[in-house]
Formats: sequence, structure tokens, C-alpha cells
Amino acid sequence: MDAGDTAALKKLALEAGAAACAVTSAAPPAVLARFRAALAAQEGPVPAWLAREPERRADIKRWDPSARSVLVCLFPYWNASLEKEFERLQPADPEGFLRASGRKKTNPPLLARLRAAGVKPKISRYALPRDYHAAIREVLEDVLARAAGVFPGLEGKVFCDTSPVMEKPLAAAAGLGWQGRNTLLLNSRLGSWSFVGGLTLSLEFPADIPPEYPGCGSCRECEKACPAGALAGGRLDLSRCLSWHNTMETAGGPFPGEASGWGYGCDECQKKCPFNEGASGTVPSFLGPLRSWE
Repeated sequence: MDAGDTAALKKLALEAGAAACAVTSAAPPAVLARFRAALAAQEGPVPAWLAREPERRADIKRWDPSARSVLVCLFPYWNASLEKEFERLQPADPEGFLRASGRKKTNPPLLARLRAAGVKPKISRYALPRDYHAAIREVLEDVLARAAGVFPGLEGKVFCDTSPVMEKPLAAAAGLGWQGRNTLLLNSRLGSWSFVGGLTLSLEFPADIPPEYPGCGSCRECEKACPAGALAGGRLDLSRCLSWHNTMETAGGPFPGEASGWGYGCDECQKKCPFNEGASGTVPSFLGPLRSWE
């Protein structure tokens, strides 16, 4: 494969709705030590699925032994032009909306506490479209099928959040951005309002050369904005993270930061990120916010 083949491959993803994509090697990024340290630093219990087989999670070839390259894509779900619509897009019945839009887990006791306090629960921007897992997987399955028609012998696997793949480090290795202090992938043009998904590829494509990114520098706005105090030193404490508790049917409560009113997800760290102020990624139709539900 040559650079022209890489360009043709990426063109398929961009035509399917990705706002940015890049190819990286299937070699494992040097993140295993950092991942282990992050797990060890958690103050509360670590979810079993997250702690299971960290070596496999850090090496995509353990998930797909045939992988030679990886195509990583960013799919925007929000941008600066949508900001004025945020309040209007909030559903009157958050629980019903979340169920109808494909969310399998919610935290009804938390939603009830917010309503009892006279607070209308807020739904995070990423949850205003239909559930993204299935939508992006369908798109990427189509990209893989089309790519197999262009490149004889090509096989691969699709990943989008639910596979044991370190997507954000892969995206950073591919040159699509960097992991910010809020642990999310930041892109200078798209900010952090994007989902990460991609394909393993059984053929070897030339890897893209990552550009230089500014990084977060001395900015700490996300850490200061977190209503639960869950961010510090570029790490997230799951035991405090409000978004973790309100999307995972966590028992108990009240939770740190609950008074902020978020009933599903939490956008406070992203709202304060300077790179999100002018985020300009085009949101594909399959990730557009639902403006009504019948």
C-alpha cells in the first residue's frame, strides 16, 4: 500500500460522515503503564470490565490478531453553532426520551431526586442524538465493506466504545488530537465534541505523521469546572464522576456534583474548554440532536 491508498481509504470514511480520520500502525501505543497507574489511583472500586486484561486492552492486535493498520475516525455530535439550541432541545420527559433514544441504563432515583428538588434534569449534549454506538457501527461496517471492494483481501473489525480498545490513545497516535486534562480527546478544530470509532485493517497502510498540537498548557478550566471535583492531574476519579453515576444505574446517592442538575451525562468540563468555544465540525445527520420524539 502507498500514500494514495491511504488517501482513498480515508475518503471513504469522510464521505460516510467522519469529520476527520487518520491511519496509524497496529503496534500498541505506549499507554499501558499510564493506564495501570490510572486504575491504581481510583479511590473507589474499579469496574470489572475496565480492569480486565489491561494488556489486551492496550494492544489492539490481541483483539484482532490480523490487524496491520488502524483507521481512526472522529464523528462530531455537537458544535458551537448548536449551542443556542441546547435549552430548547432538552426533553420534557428525560426518562422517556432516554429510553426511546436507545439508552439502556439510566439512574431513575437521581432523576427523581432532581425533580423533587424542583430541578429539571439536564441531558448531556452527546445523549441528545440517538444512541451513537449502533449508528456509528453501522456507518463503519459500511466503510469496511466498501474498502474491501477497493482493496482485495482486506478484512477488519469495527470498534466504537464497547470493544476492549484504547480508542483515545489510538486517535492521538494517529494524529487526530491529544488527551486533554479532562481525559477526553481534543482536536484543535473539533474540540472534544466528537465520538471516536474506527477499523482494524488486515493490510498495511502507511501511517499518517501526527502534527504538532498545542496541548492544554497551563489551562485548568476543566478541572475547576467539574462539579464533583473528579478531575485532577489529567486523571478522572470514577468514584466521584457524576456522569459515571447518572448513566450507569449506580445505587445510592446523593452523588458529588448532583446539585448541578445533570440527569444524564455532564458537560461542565467540556463547556469550559477553550477548544470547544469555536468547534466547527459538521454533525452528520445520523448524529444530529433529536428535535422531537414520536
